[in-house]
Amino acid sequence: MDKETQIFSGYTELSLDRSTEFNPRVIFLNAREMQIEKVLINKMEEVKFDYIDTHAALEMKAGASGPLVRDSSHFARVCKDVLDSPELVIQCNRELPYVLSIFFTINKDSTAIVRKDGIIWTNNLLDGPSAWFPCIDGLGQRTHYSLDITFPKTYICVGPGKDQLVATDESEDTNTVRFAIPFTVQPKAIGFALGDFKSTSVINQSEISIQYYSKTNDESFSHTMAPFPELLAEIAEQFLDQDNIITSLSVVYVPSLQEIHSFPGLILYPSNYVVSDGNAAVWVQIVPRIYEALIGQFVYFLLPVIKPDEEWIQHGLVRYFADFFCGNRYKTSFSLERRWNDMNYLAAEDIHPSVVLSALDPATGYPFRDEYLRIKAKLLINMLATSMNNDSTLLLLLRPTLKNSLSNSSGTADKFEKSVQQFCSLINFRNFKAQWLAKNGIPYFTFNFQADARNRQMKFVLYQTPSCKTTEADIFTGHLLVQLRDLEQPHEFKFPVETQLVQQQMKYYAHKPKKKKTKYEFVNGEQVEISIHHSILWVAIDPDHTWLMRVRPRLPQFMVHNMLDLVRDVYSQHETLSSLEEWIKNKDPQQWLKSFLENNKIFYGVRGHAARTLALFATPDDVENTNMSTLISWYKAEFFSNDKPKQNNFQDLQKHFVQLEVIKSMSVIRNNQGYTPREIAELLIQILDQNDNNGNQYSDDNFRVEIALALGRVFSDNADIMKRVEQILVSRVRGSHTNGGFCNHLFSAFYTAITSVLLKKYDPENPNGIISSEDHKLTVDEIRMIIFDDSPYLECKGTLFKCLLFFALMDYKISFSQLFSDVKKLASSNDKKDVAAVCLKEMYRFVLNTLPIGAKDKFECYLFFRPNKMTKEEVIKRMTMREKSLEIAETMWSIMTVDAKYHSVLRSEALRAYTTLYGKDTPLPFLEREVKKPEEIFASSGYSKTMFKIEMKRQREQMDKQLPKVGNGTEPPFNNRPMF
Repeated sequence: MDKETQIFSGYTELSLDRSTEFNPRVIFLNAREMQIEKVLINKMEEVKFDYIDTHAALEMKAGASGPLVRDSSHFARVCKDVLDSPELVIQCNRELPYVLSIFFTINKDSTAIVRKDGIIWTNNLLDGPSAWFPCIDGLGQRTHYSLDITFPKTYICVGPGKDQLVATDESEDTNTVRFAIPFTVQPKAIGFALGDFKSTSVINQSEISIQYYSKTNDESFSHTMAPFPELLAEIAEQFLDQDNIITSLSVVYVPSLQEIHSFPGLILYPSNYVVSDGNAAVWVQIVPRIYEALIGQFVYFLLPVIKPDEEWIQHGLVRYFADFFCGNRYKTSFSLERRWNDMNYLAAEDIHPSVVLSALDPATGYPFRDEYLRIKAKLLINMLATSMNNDSTLLLLLRPTLKNSLSNSSGTADKFEKSVQQFCSLINFRNFKAQWLAKNGIPYFTFNFQADARNRQMKFVLYQTPSCKTTEADIFTGHLLVQLRDLEQPHEFKFPVETQLVQQQMKYYAHKPKKKKTKYEFVNGEQVEISIHHSILWVAIDPDHTWLMRVRPRLPQFMVHNMLDLVRDVYSQHETLSSLEEWIKNKDPQQWLKSFLENNKIFYGVRGHAARTLALFATPDDVENTNMSTLISWYKAEFFSNDKPKQNNFQDLQKHFVQLEVIKSMSVIRNNQGYTPREIAELLIQILDQNDNNGNQYSDDNFRVEIALALGRVFSDNADIMKRVEQILVSRVRGSHTNGGFCNHLFSAFYTAITSVLLKKYDPENPNGIISSEDHKLTVDEIRMIIFDDSPYLECKGTLFKCLLFFALMDYKISFSQLFSDVKKLASSNDKKDVAAVCLKEMYRFVLNTLPIGAKDKFECYLFFRPNKMTKEEVIKRMTMREKSLEIAETMWSIMTVDAKYHSVLRSEALRAYTTLYGKDTPLPFLEREVKKPEEIFASSGYSKTMFKIEMKRQREQMDKQLPKVGNGTEPPFNNRPMF
């Protein structure tokens, strides 16, 4: 690295050996975003080479050959050709073996070398490692790597593997350090970080040394790193049992990083996952991420995959074992609770139609990076693990695989997958890829049964429907287990699921009830008294949760009550609470939900589910419905004193999580007119207005986030209440500019709530009817300023851009053309392309995922919703076919083909946004482009009248061949045809 310009230059040495009897005459390498100076053989003889900037093809400029095709499918094909093409072609007729030396200089604006806040680090996720050193950039290439870096002495360099000081130049004040990885890896495992760091070291129980690097003595980072030694020792012991492969680990704190970057023995840690001392409210969110970073040290580098669409195995294992270890650390119910939430996420999330687990992103050549797919990969690994009937079987199979990969890495993932299949008797692997990997969504199973008590027979009926709205899944097949639980023991039946509707006859011999009440004994010896209505207590399908599915049971009410009372499995409790909704208007279910909410022995996630169910089916106008009063009385009893909120105290973490869920739940309660009851609105305003965190040792950010979003859901017919809600939200959010526009999840929640309040005032038939006492032009300007600021929280900026999209939808203080212009400015800036990618992601999610008024998910649609009678197609027209429609189309095309040329994430999101807005064909604004009138063309052409008519006829015939069909298949009139 040049210490003045910070430009990197050097050379790559490739040791090439013979693998076949033929010598290659041409060597192909990837070398992007750099200048190749010369190529030497054995450091002596210079050879010829050709360097081709393949990414120049992505600009797709129209040449003399004809019109520019502006459809996304054509762009995807060009992307595939570009990504499959090498940049460096070396002609060499020498006999192998020999050493090839390639001298190069990396471009200053390369996306692979990031310079920010005095720290320089490599980012292999954008355009691959070939953007900063020539290599065969792919998953199939694995070799031994060593990395030599020369840098000024004022810096500290941290890299992968073992480090060694090679040389010191006193005249230049530079050091040269070599990093060597002791096992073969793929090129993306190479990286480094440079900066004037301060370091501290720790040696944990298993003698693995951990070195921490940060620019300042950040106490928050130190507190976050506190559990690292303990967690790493636990993982190393479970994964390797002995002979630690990783003897040292370096953790570098890079505040401006957006996600964790892992290399062998090196972790670049972002500020997103840093917490202050004792901030227990977010530890259960942070610790799984730390586990993922540490587990990735073993899985990503010791379980290599050859094909990109097989990476789901790595991601799934990393996330599955993160939950596995968290379950051991917290409670056994923790993993089941997360699994329940993940299943709801899969069922509710409507993703882009082209995203499936085994598909490749046409814009990047690699798998899609959606959170949806990471969660589904984890759940599929969980499905494999549970079908083995032993949680430790998967770990026992993984241990020898990781060890053997050190000596023989070829086909490691394939061998592991085959060994897993031998233990999964319940899964049909012939259909596994077609049904689970190549399709979106999960199955919903609805079952019913009819029991004949005289003959001890049961007729079981099962019906299957898909959950995903974008790409409907095929019928999921396999073997399913049905369990009948009687007073003494369960009766289990296994049958195949091969069609959408399954009917099954079953015989059982249940113990006859001899009295109306009896004792039921749990495994731990605890006994409870239960009422007997039938010889069967309940019916359940897949009691061990081996399938990836959601269940809607149609059971008698007494069976649901028996399951709530006797089943202590968290996942089953969630399913049973959902099935209780059928009788929610009766008094018994209300009492069950109340008892679940108030019972401190029940897991907090289940208590939160009970609170949400109480709120969703609360009818304040009905005297017999006590759901709303139950929630209010519980909250005031726990967190109020003398009609005022108590000082915050989050030491009881489980009760605090239930507190957040109750606040969230109360905000969706509506009366018969669709308005928030006055009592609820006044209570939420009081909680935020009188919030006191002075005596609390924990941060209350998460607490205020939930209150802000709850106030955003409020919709009152009282103008004074809505005014007070708006004023308190605006007054609390103004503080975001005292620190230079820095924005985190707290302020993004307040802006979300303000947007929601204004959205409830919007009437599409009277777009100028929004009346507000606050200056929301200032709110819009604040949001735009924060998006352009350097604050590191990308997700929060995405949320803010979503707020701007709704402002534009309401034609309030900003237009869609301004938003497209803002995204273009972000995309054109080298250091804000990540922000532009997040904004484009919110753009197509705004079209695909925005719920209409009255949707089932009230927690979401009471915040953001499409106005009444507005369809997705009308939203797209408002975005693309109003003012400056042609400029908007040109802007989207230029972002995709020019600004995202060397940024795979931006390129991917731009392609999906472009496809969502315009489809796969040529956008209509290009087809409707205005052309000159014939007389204007004739006046400037210099032709005679006869020649002019002949030329116009020739051009018309040529365009008729090129112009695609539009509308109902008829050609548009001549004056609407484009003159390419």
